[in-house]
Amino acid sequence: MIKPQPYKITCKSCDWSKLFAPQSDVIMPGDRPKKCPKCGSEQLNYKQQNTVTSLLTRLMNCR
Repeated sequence: MIKPQPYKITCKSCDWSKLFAPQSDVIMPGDRPKKCPKCGSEQLNYKQQNTVTSLLTRLMNCR
């Protein structure tokens, strides 16, 4: 199993953002939001993170 790289979701309407670090290569329903939880917009931008951000995200999720 190869873990996917973390990615950042940003709302184009209200600038809400969140970093997601998938725990496995299986994407379950609800793992990836389709609407912004803040304003309800469907205009979301998904951007894969660089290596440094990826490592920091994984370290923070190891708790």
